[in-house]
Amino acid sequence: MFYFLILFSICIFGFAAYFTIKLRFKKHLVLPLLAGLFLLLAFGLYKGFDRSSRNSTESKQENTTASTLKYAENSNFSWDKEKFDNLTVGDQDSGLGGMSYDDIIAEYGEPSTAFESTTNGITTRFISYQTSVNKENVSVSLRFISQPDSSWLLSYKFAENLD
Repeated sequence: MFYFLILFSICIFGFAAYFTIKLRFKKHLVLPLLAGLFLLLAFGLYKGFDRSSRNSTESKQENTTASTLKYAENSNFSWDKEKFDNLTVGDQDSGLGGMSYDDIIAEYGEPSTAFESTTNGITTRFISYQTSVNKENVSVSLRFISQPDSSWLLSYKFAENLD
């Protein structure tokens, strides 16, 4: 779409030049003013198209609902690399075979953040434990998938700067 607007801008510039010569305008300022005015119009149209394409992309995600459960500073960060490596991660789509949410909360305490999202009928819970060590962010992020018996099973884990 952007290339179309550039091409259209060049055509209008040529059109303005033609009429400037044809009508024998003595003032040389008319042509740049007309071209500048059109470029502003073209830029406005481009921004409008860009905004409408973003809105259509956002509306495609209608089947997703989200809610933030909590956010709190976690001063009792007890994770290390060995504890993280010992987490059992289940199937990435179902969580089957993974550790339960309740077991992890019992072992490591309440997370710093918790977030739930439902997409196409599958509810997912994301939690993270965060702290700062020597001005460096240290975090453990975990994803759980809801089960028919109302439990949650671990389906993904990620650690940042965990030593």
